Amino acid sequence: MWRDNQAIRAFVPASPHREAVRNLPHWCDEAAFADWEQDTADWPAWEIAQEKLATTARLVSVLYPSEKQKAGKIESS
Repeated sequence: MWRDNQAIRAFVPASPHREAVRNLPHWCDEAAFADWEQDTADWPAWEIAQEKLATTARLVSVLYPSEKQKAGKIESS
């Protein structure tokens, strides 16, 4: 969770995120991310985060995708 878009833009190309993203295709068989803005700085409830993933997430390419990843499915569990 970031306070603003500038903080995200600083984090994405920096360590450790840069190395994690570089290795993610080797480590994972499913990967996705979602982003959204909210009115408060409070962490969202897990149910809200799951719903955002299920409805707005973008899949990340992995080398050995699961059947769900191949089908483009993101489950919220």
